[in-house]
Amino acid sequence: MYTTAAEAAEHFSNMERRLLRSAMNPAMALAFITGILLIIATKAGAPGTGYWIHAKLLLILLLGAAHGVMSASRKRLERGENEKSEGFSASSPKRLPSLWSSSCS
Repeated sequence: MYTTAAEAAEHFSNMERRLLRSAMNPAMALAFITGILLIIATKAGAPGTGYWIHAKLLLILLLGAAHGVMSASRKRLERGENEKSEGFSASSPKRLPSLWSSSCS
């Protein structure tokens, strides 16, 4: 399929960039915007409303951190600073859950 490792790296870099721009960035923005609107609409955080909003905000911050890690990994791949060996993907799970696999087919 690829004649050189450089061609493969370039192909994967392009795939990662398209995924980040077309799906991950818009999804992250939508999550933040709808979360803020939900807080405003429900007056979450007001006295007597419970602590669910604190847990939700913590999870959103963790999601943002994961997004940043994946974005930095893509930039390293694009610059050719890939520190992962060929065996890295072999150690990942062989199959994703059936729901994900069937939707990708």
